[in-house]
Amino acid sequence: MEPPYNTWAGNITENTTWQNKVNVVDNITIQSGVNLAIAPGTYIKINPGKTITVLGTIIAKGTPTQRITFTSSNHSPSPGDWGGIIFSGGGPDTLTYCNIKYAENGLRFINTAPNSYMANDTVSNSSGYGVAVSSTGASNTALRIYKSAIKNNRTEGIRVNNARVSISNSRVENNGSGNINSGINVINAGRLFIDSSFVTNNLGSGIDVSGIGSRVSLSPDEIKRGYNTVTGHGLSEIYVRNSATALLGYRAAINYCVCDDYAFDKFVDQFSESSEIESKSPQCPPGCYPAVRYEARAGWNNVYNNFNYNCRLINNATSNTVQARYNYWGTGSLMFCGPVDTLSQLGSPVNTPAKLEGTDLYVESELTKEDRTRIREWLLQLQLDIKSNQTNSIDALYQLALYVGPGGEYSDALEMPWEFLLAYFERNSRLQNVKMLASVFLVTAKMDRGEYSNAIYIADQILQRNNDDNMWFFCQTQKVIANVGLGNVTNAISLFNAMKSRGDKIDKKSIEVLEDYLKNVSSTTNSNVKISDNTIQTVQKINIEANNIERPQTYSLEQCYPNPFNPVTKIKYTIPEPCYVLLKIFDVLGREITTLLAEHQESGYKTVELSGLSLPSGVYFYKLQSGKFLSIKKMLLTK
Repeated sequence: MEPPYNTWAGNITENTTWQNKVNVVDNITIQSGVNLAIAPGTYIKINPGKTITVLGTIIAKGTPTQRITFTSSNHSPSPGDWGGIIFSGGGPDTLTYCNIKYAENGLRFINTAPNSYMANDTVSNSSGYGVAVSSTGASNTALRIYKSAIKNNRTEGIRVNNARVSISNSRVENNGSGNINSGINVINAGRLFIDSSFVTNNLGSGIDVSGIGSRVSLSPDEIKRGYNTVTGHGLSEIYVRNSATALLGYRAAINYCVCDDYAFDKFVDQFSESSEIESKSPQCPPGCYPAVRYEARAGWNNVYNNFNYNCRLINNATSNTVQARYNYWGTGSLMFCGPVDTLSQLGSPVNTPAKLEGTDLYVESELTKEDRTRIREWLLQLQLDIKSNQTNSIDALYQLALYVGPGGEYSDALEMPWEFLLAYFERNSRLQNVKMLASVFLVTAKMDRGEYSNAIYIADQILQRNNDDNMWFFCQTQKVIANVGLGNVTNAISLFNAMKSRGDKIDKKSIEVLEDYLKNVSSTTNSNVKISDNTIQTVQKINIEANNIERPQTYSLEQCYPNPFNPVTKIKYTIPEPCYVLLKIFDVLGREITTLLAEHQESGYKTVELSGLSLPSGVYFYKLQSGKFLSIKKMLLTK
């Protein structure tokens, strides 16, 4: 006998498993800290207008033969029957082999933990968008989408708002019928990395990227090939506007040294005691001479259609050049508007291996030691390119942000911290668009680190000296989102209302997305209470004194003492909460020397001793990674 439906309504306050058949008759909220597991084959019907809100975590793992389905309870379902699923504040969440259909908006990921994961899912027939990801920063990947289909939704297939999203082996198709919307919309300093995927037959543009700080990369990491196909759209295949950027493929030039019998395949740049960055050639040893190596990066995408209108492939409405080498464009004319670099075009289409079946686990290939060395020398070269005002400076700055900025794996690759480098470029670059982008990254670095009050302060300082429409729009949106991060939802709404009139004239779509974001945030928080920054600080101070006055309240890494040292020095640091601590030592070339700590520690004031008995004299760096905190400092061993 077929099992009956289990009926659910209201709050879920303890760990729960759904299985077989589930009927959601009223709004459901999975409370913070609570895990909802959904068994393979579960069929979930949601009553009209009802929504599933996840403040905790959902783990919904179906199988190829037992998919999990979320759908309307109506006998004849239609788009918009139920509210969709809102992931807000918990996570990371996992959905594999799931069908989500006939919702108002399919899936909304709002300020959730990084690395939520979708694999082999289908999100379809929403009356609004299929998937929306909104966050308070873009340093970590908020959502990974793998081997999934986002299709037949009436507005966008996917929207990325001030967040980072990675899409691989997926399809985004036949969306946008409600009002000529794009397949993918990236706005408000959002970042999208897409590879091995199809973006096809959406009624508006295939990919629409808007706003200074926003970027779309048709590559998983701006190094590997893209293997995407973007085709068949009613408007431009790729639309870049309001000082945003897109990257499809480019040629990297790496300086190195050639010696008598071997290649000195490492870029060496002497560390400078001052904050000035010297632009110079590799310091080659005797008998060697500087040379340049060229590498094709990203590329191998198909972007084409059979239409005949201006800007049909790439409409770049900015002054930034879209790097688009090593791609297949089909044939015809009227393909590009604005600055687009399409040198070294491919003569035939490339294979685009987007699939919807197979393993549900996406594992990135491990980089070799040689790969990591090459990336480090490339990052050093990017720094020099920006310093010398090269034509690739904008893309170089984005790539440094990806690899060296908050959340970047190579934060120790350069000779000074990321924000110091940005301040230098902001002050000294002769290129106005580089100066502006450096200002943008100074704000987003604070956002990414959760330093929202500092982000607001920097945004206000920028507004005093630059009232360019795109910069004004960026600063205002970041202030709105920063207030959400501080818990000041009412203040965020007030700021939004104040900017809305001018913002509509600059980027109406981004205003609509920001308004939707605030509505979603308001529905999952108490937005009727305004908490000022001073109140927050006072409450924190009171809680500190009441709990444990000896416990540090911030992460910090002190300068080692003594410095210079011989042979022993002490490194002091503080952690305000229990977390995993990683402390490593590197030489001046960026090579890892040793790992001093790799363990979980309780909060407190910490000291670790380093012995340099086995090390040669020279400059070294020590890097502390703890929770969201990362800091690098220099030390000198003299013998």
